[in-house]
Amino acid sequence: MSFERPHETISWAKEAIDDFDREVRTFFNGNATEYVIDVDPRTGDNIHKIRLKQPLPGRLSRFANDALSHTRNAFDQTIHGACLSLGIKKSTSPHFPWRSNPTDLEKTFENGKIPDSLWDVIRQQEPYPTGEGYTGGDDAMREVSKIAKWKHNVGLSVDVQAGSAMAPGVTGRVSRYITPPLIWDNVNNELPILIVNPEAKLDGRYQVGLLIVFDVPGVLEKKSANSLMRLFVEKAQRFLEETEAAVRV
Repeated sequence: MSFERPHETISWAKEAIDDFDREVRTFFNGNATEYVIDVDPRTGDNIHKIRLKQPLPGRLSRFANDALSHTRNAFDQTIHGACLSLGIKKSTSPHFPWRSNPTDLEKTFENGKIPDSLWDVIRQQEPYPTGEGYTGGDDAMREVSKIAKWKHNVGLSVDVQAGSAMAPGVTGRVSRYITPPLIWDNVNNELPILIVNPEAKLDGRYQVGLLIVFDVPGVLEKKSANSLMRLFVEKAQRFLEETEAAVRV
């Protein structure tokens, strides 16, 4: 019974991720984007763009917030369950030690709040970013653990899937052909994909893969929010299973 709660919490996180995934597929399968051509007032060139017809559904942030908070809670609940299994009954159990480097993690162990029988299994999780002077660490998961602690809803935006762009051919008189950097414009919810002179005609359709990403700068940029949430919950599941095995020894 000591680990019943984290098992349940992880199942809630997985359900929220599945809800997130269904909402994303429903949104994009519902003709959410449109192909538009704007004219550059300075040069007269045609700017071909892909644009969202409407903002991302608000439910996506709620599902992401639920998935992240449930997963982070599962790490803490696993520590609590281990303490109970070891016969350590405290009014408040220690939280899972997300730290900035291995040295900080060892200092946490030294303060005596976490039972020493759990130290090795926690070390195996490498709950800190990569850095100089030591090996291991996981930048993405450490950053995800931080946003999972936010009290407000997690922000989401659209980005371009790396390596997914396929440009069409061009016919007619071509005097200008520019492929701008594939950077999503979050203000206008659009992606400029090609700049050509007015006489040039596209032969085919431009294809590009879009992602839903966490709207935070740094290591999580251009990484699928869905994939990151699944990796986070898989890490919590693995920690729970390894902790259960450790306290049974």
